[in-house]
Amino acid sequence: MNTISSMTGAASVQYNSNELSFSITVKTVNNRFLDAYFKLSDNIAHLESNFRALCAEYLKRGKIE
Repeated sequence: MNTISSMTGAASVQYNSNELSFSITVKTVNNRFLDAYFKLSDNIAHLESNFRALCAEYLKRGKIE
């Protein structure tokens, strides 16, 4: 898959089931370098490095919150 060079945008999604519920909001702006910032709940904070790696796999630059 190709990487995205830069992007500006926002998206939000919510998921609910009997076993799991979560919401994700992503905001991006153009930036010279890749800068990913996450606000994670304590029970998934250990996954932050995985999220960073996933962002780096598909994005070359931009500020992602």
